[in-house]
Amino acid sequence: MPLSTMVLFFSRLSHAALLLCIIASTATMYQPNLEQQVLATASDASQEPYRAPLRYSDGSLGDVIKGEYIVELSPGYSFEDHCRNIGRDMDEYEVKVLKHVFPDSIGYPCTGVGDEVLDDIRADSGVKEVFCVPEKGPSRERPVRT
Repeated sequence: MPLSTMVLFFSRLSHAALLLCIIASTATMYQPNLEQQVLATASDASQEPYRAPLRYSDGSLGDVIKGEYIVELSPGYSFEDHCRNIGRDMDEYEVKVLKHVFPDSIGYPCTGVGDEVLDDIRADSGVKEVFCVPEKGPSRERPVRT
């Protein structure tokens, strides 16, 4: 199409129609290059994996007892699903379900838990939060809510 014909065509369009033509032509011309596609994929993959919050590990309630935690599961999430997701039977860690403390969900204290097991517990997306047990202060069966 000759340039004079294009100028005549565009001069008869309203401003809104002209703007739509420009947007449509630039949108169809843009294609992300391979580097941009790889970077977009890499940024999606670099999203941090889930880790349940670890309460009182900062010493806000004083010193904590190493290896003792109270785990609260999300409402509707079963203890069996939790054990299956972390790949261990938590009964070996002196677990006792605390229905009187967590009426809408499952919560349990556990002792003798090493760092690897704690990491597995916190990585389970069904875990709402994990409480460190302070040496002094609230009972291990009644964690302080923050």
